[in-house]
Amino acid sequence: VVTGVRLVMMEYMLHIQIKQGKMLEGGSIQSDSESWKPLETFKFDYWYSESTNLEKFNKTTDGKNEELKYGVDFAPLHWTQRQINIDDIYAPHGHVVT
Repeated sequence: VVTGVRLVMMEYMLHIQIKQGKMLEGGSIQSDSESWKPLETFKFDYWYSESTNLEKFNKTTDGKNEELKYGVDFAPLHWTQRQINIDDIYAPHGHVVT
């Protein structure tokens, strides 16, 4: 289960990193099971699209190139836009969000 979160700056991007641990019966956390989930390592390319008036990012991981989706995979921070809203949080099967 997720037992904590922190904001980490890496590669000019602000990431939300989770701390996870094993839940025991009764809802307590196994003390030696907690660890920070490693951040994904990748190279990113940035460009500005004049046609859409949006910033674009590409992520390259293990030689695979993927275009990141604005508002889904990233949100730019500017002087006029300095907040992040996490509206929808999804968990894989077998995980719980509290």
